[in-house]
Amino acid sequence: MSKSKEEKRAKLIETAIETIGRYGIKKTTLGDIAKAAGMAPTSMYYYFPDKNELLRVALSSVADALLAEVEVVVNSSNTPEKKLISAWRTLFSTAKRSGFLVNLDAITKSEVLHLAQGLVEDFDRRYTALMGRILEQGEAEGVFLVKDFELTATVLSVGVLGLLLNTAGQAKFDLIERQIEVLGELLMNGLRTR
Repeated sequence: MSKSKEEKRAKLIETAIETIGRYGIKKTTLGDIAKAAGMAPTSMYYYFPDKNELLRVALSSVADALLAEVEVVVNSSNTPEKKLISAWRTLFSTAKRSGFLVNLDAITKSEVLHLAQGLVEDFDRRYTALMGRILEQGEAEGVFLVKDFELTATVLSVGVLGLLLNTAGQAKFDLIERQIEVLGELLMNGLRTR
């Protein structure tokens, strides 16, 4: 792919993320994205065969950005407890900012998750690994008592991701974001050594 084509494709992905975040997946058409990118709608097919492919690539981009932000939290100098809460807060605030999941009804969310099944599985694997790194640090510092790192990281990941994927509407995202500290405390009580 030529540099110019790569740049235009990247611009389309960025524009798709912004447009979908503003109007929602269901209401956004390829024509809307093309118009926002300053392109003719037919030229979109040069870069993406259909809306589903553009959606998969845009979701992948959002997921990568989200995981990169969580990784910054994991690599920070905070305590393991603060890292867990910050990782959950980052997950929700980044997902909310992207707009992809905020205003989806149950049917559309199911369709999107089916469309991006491999992406969701990869995201879950990578997010679970990040949770495992925090747990290992907590165990090494004597803050957490973890008998099975893989199982505990999976439970933490699945619980928080399940909450994220099953939350719909701006008000519920806002509520969970405000209550992250309380949710974090509930989850961590079972991990603490004291």
